[in-house]
Parts: sequence; structure tokens; C-alpha cells
Amino acid sequence: MIIRMRPTQSELCFAQNVGMLRNTVAIRAGTPPRHGCEQNRWDVNINGAIGEMMLAKYLGIYWAGAIGDKLAADVGKYYQVRATDHPYGKLIAHPSDVDWQPFVLARILLPEVHLVGWLWGGDAKQDEFWKTDVREPAFFAFPVNGMETLPDEDAIEQRALDPPSTKSHT
Repeated sequence: MIIRMRPTQSELCFAQNVGMLRNTVAIRAGTPPRHGCEQNRWDVNINGAIGEMMLAKYLGIYWAGAIGDKLAADVGKYYQVRATDHPYGKLIAHPSDVDWQPFVLARILLPEVHLVGWLWGGDAKQDEFWKTDVREPAFFAFPVNGMETLPDEDAIEQRALDPPSTKSHT
């Protein structure tokens, strides 16, 4: 079941500012774009921040919009959010993604945000979803029909304490 949310004007302004700050920090520090992106794109950072904020709101977790710490979880202790503005976008995973963290797909289709589903990072890295024909470097594109629906915070917290064993892709 897709969770449909409508961010308020204030939430969108806050997420927009977080996304712009993330981009500004990266540009000023000379940090190269991650995962083959051609440039530090404003829309990617803003959409990511919107997706993170809506997941935090859904789970009832405070979201501070961390800036500058690329190793930090996007939401709470361990949630990672993959945001896209494509209406049929898949969850993108990279070999360097942490296997034991839950990854959530957020489709930013303003005025709505769709929290589509989630799965463990390691489960997203299945060979059949490895894409080499799109851009460099290659990545995993996990389809929506294989994802789990979003449970509440307690259910994921319990599973995060005892994550499944997964194979590693390097």
C-alpha cells in the first residue's frame, strides 16, 4: 500500500532550504557529485530532503535535515530514503550502500509525496536488477512490486535490531 502525503507549505520551505544548503556545502567544499551524477543538482537534494521529511513525519520521528554528514542515516538511526520525481521510479541502490539499513522509496509528485515501500539495502542488490546501460557507474534498480509496505516505527526498529543476513555486492 502506497502512503500518500501532502507536505504543508512550511514543510516544503524547510525541506527546500535543507536541500539548497546541502548543495551549497558540497559546491563550496568541492565535493564531487555522488554515484555518477554529472553535477550537484539542486532538484536531487531538494527532492531527497522532501522525501526524508515525509518519511520522518509518517514515522513520528523528528527530522533535523542533517547537512554535511554523508554517512549519517537520512531519517532516525538508520533509515535511508531514495527520492525520485519519476511517477514510476524504482528504488535505486548502489554497491556501497549499507546492507542492514532499511531503504525507503519516496516519489516526489507534488503536491503529493508517495512513500511507496521499503526493503533492506542488501535485498535491493539483486543481480537481476543491476543496470549497466543507463549511466556510469552502474546501479541496482529495484522494482516496486518486490518491496514491503511501510510498517510502523516499532516494527522496523525490531527488525533493524536483528537484520537478515544478505550477500554483499562490491
